[in-house]
Amino acid sequence: MFFYSMRYIYLIGSLTFYILMLLIAAFVSPGEVYSDSTKKILYKGRANKRSVANRTVNESLPFGKKYALLIGVQNFKISASNQLKALPQLNNDLDELEKILNNIGYKVDKLDVRAEKKPTRKEIIERIRSYKKSNYNIFLIYYTGHGIENYLCAYDYDPDPVLSLSSRALNVSYFFSAVEELSHVKQKILILDTCHSGSAIKGGDAEINFESLSKGGSFSLFTSCQSNEQSYVNEQENMSYFTQYLVKGLEGEADGSIDGKPDCFIELQELHKYVSSKVSEEVKKRGRTQNPNLTLCIKSGKPTLAKIKSDKCKEASDDAMSTDVSSEIKKLDDKIELLIDYIKNSKPKENNGDKDEIESLKKQLDNLRVEFEKIKQQKVFIENDKNTKHIESKIKQIKEVLVDIKTPEERDVYLGKHKGRDITMTFVEIPSGKIKIKGQSSTISKFWMGKYEVTQEQWLAVMGENPSAFKDCAECDRHPVENVSWNDVQVFLNRLNGADDDFRVPTGCESGKNVFQPSVRYRLPEEIEWMYAACGGKAITSTYYWGDDPDIGCQYANVGDEEARSKETIHKRLKIHNCNDGYAQTAPVDMFKSNSFGLHNMFGNVGEWVRDCESCLKEECMKHIIMGGSWMDGPMGTVLFKERPSTCSPIRGKSNVGFRILRATP
Repeated sequence: MFFYSMRYIYLIGSLTFYILMLLIAAFVSPGEVYSDSTKKILYKGRANKRSVANRTVNESLPFGKKYALLIGVQNFKISASNQLKALPQLNNDLDELEKILNNIGYKVDKLDVRAEKKPTRKEIIERIRSYKKSNYNIFLIYYTGHGIENYLCAYDYDPDPVLSLSSRALNVSYFFSAVEELSHVKQKILILDTCHSGSAIKGGDAEINFESLSKGGSFSLFTSCQSNEQSYVNEQENMSYFTQYLVKGLEGEADGSIDGKPDCFIELQELHKYVSSKVSEEVKKRGRTQNPNLTLCIKSGKPTLAKIKSDKCKEASDDAMSTDVSSEIKKLDDKIELLIDYIKNSKPKENNGDKDEIESLKKQLDNLRVEFEKIKQQKVFIENDKNTKHIESKIKQIKEVLVDIKTPEERDVYLGKHKGRDITMTFVEIPSGKIKIKGQSSTISKFWMGKYEVTQEQWLAVMGENPSAFKDCAECDRHPVENVSWNDVQVFLNRLNGADDDFRVPTGCESGKNVFQPSVRYRLPEEIEWMYAACGGKAITSTYYWGDDPDIGCQYANVGDEEARSKETIHKRLKIHNCNDGYAQTAPVDMFKSNSFGLHNMFGNVGEWVRDCESCLKEECMKHIIMGGSWMDGPMGTVLFKERPSTCSPIRGKSNVGFRILRATP
């Protein structure tokens, strides 16, 4: 009896708790996180959920430049199973969306199987990254095709079930990582029309860095369905339901869907409300479920896609987006005065005294310019307005104060010609500082370091022939030169220095003081200089330069991974990074993220020769040190600090070893 009594008590308690939760849900907006201090909203919503409370952030970003990248994978290079059939309606989806986006002022780029360049995993990521220096107000990426869990099935999807999914499909974490690099874009909008697209919010192999994705404005993820749902096709319209109503919403039908008050502007939350309700309703008629989902992370502004182009909106005033301009001018003026006072009263040190502070000041100036342009776009100003001239003079004043502050810079050095083009090498100024290794602190003087590993086209411009093992690809000119010995590198450097090919540089094995002649301007870095540059001048506090988890390394470097394992370019017994960077061998030198000094691929891609000798025999160096790990190295080979670094004979070249150059300070 006691057992049954406890059972009834438990059931009654559970039922009470459930009813209480329902009551709370009726009054609290789910999935909403808001902080006045950071002005950040993280919002996840369906159509049947109440929207973000009363538009907490009521300011809209000015439209400015609007860009859209439309990616469609209608079919695969290798025919897939019956479960992943071709999707011919995608042509309609892409074309109709392109029409409406063009109509509302977007510049549109398309990547689909009808084009010469196919939407492979590698091409998708490279296409997104190609816009990383673009300064758009809105950058919309639309992807449609098949989706499996946290993966997108690109054109080169491999249906072989024996292979791991990560080596066959595109993990969404790489997609997010590429989008994260669009740091100059104010509104980043990612729209996924695939089955199970809602699972993208989990981030795949790596947790989504919303803070970085929303840098400068906002990041939005709009998915066609939840993680356990499919994305259905309207056979009559020959379009997916999601994209069909996405197009209709952008045509104007979504305007006012939240508060019933059309204002001739399409906000993303309005579009979500409209699309979600229409799709859910239509699919439900067919006995299915499909609930589009929207996730927002907003630092400033309210994601607004465009002004509607229709007869009823021709006379609509931009005042719908205006705020009290005189108040905004006063706030902006106060901010500018504070910045001017700070710079004048505590001018940053010359040279590299505080690089971060200088960059922060320049960023603040850029933000003030953006804020000023935003106010001007409200059309309350006229060109000769005294307020306009006042703010412009203040911004000019800040610029004049900052212009004299020296910051680390880049310089290009001419090498020669290749394929009729002038070939240069970019060097980055590395400021002086200290580095501590094995408890011993070393002071490093300022020098210049090659921003990238020496490429095959740079080697050809100087040497005239290419010894690389991996040189038969369309973009191999941008890949690092490899298969060069330490001695080969010295000939390359001698030619840059204007010396004879057989000029010998001290290796550390000679008797007497080990110094460079003053005439040697270009050389290999010493091991300690290389470590200082690789760590960005910071202390070694983690196992890898990206952190302690080896399996997110593919976002930061070209390492020994599942791609190399699947293509059998590395030994099957080698322990690998459990991720996929898209390259089985070398990659273009600018493909992965730079470190805090702006240097790319200090780890991964190819190991790099340094000047230091590891073992001597009668004043001859038998083995030189190699730093950084390569495309074939697993977790042990890509750590920040090795007790015993890799070495190799100076007369031997390897397909995973290249180099970068140090340029002495003039």
